[in-house]
Amino acid sequence: MKLLSKFNTGLLQKFIFGGIATTILGLFIEHAKFGIAYSCYLYAALPTIYFYLFWVTYKAYGIKKLGTLHIHLAIGSFIFVLFCLLIYALYNYLKFSYNNSVRMACIWFIVISYIYYKTLLFKTF
Repeated sequence: MKLLSKFNTGLLQKFIFGGIATTILGLFIEHAKFGIAYSCYLYAALPTIYFYLFWVTYKAYGIKKLGTLHIHLAIGSFIFVLFCLLIYALYNYLKFSYNNSVRMACIWFIVISYIYYKTLLFKTF
């Protein structure tokens, strides 16, 4: 029972921290002159989440699993970048409506995620 209580407390703390971080990014978008750029940089380029995942992986598995962490982070990042670029290309170059661009990119994301799940998710590097 203590393990479950400790797990719930840790999960709640991480959930609250993530909510605060997301709120700060939203405030940048709404109120800062270059808020969209700042928020995107903090979300995508700043390696804060990476350091957290690195620490948790190292703590749980040691140095042996860090290669797996790096490869799967690179794959996930690549999929995210392609998702963003697909929305941009569909909307700006192929002249789809924005809603349809997002829908099509979401469908693509689901398909590529299924392929990732079936082929790479359980591999270690």
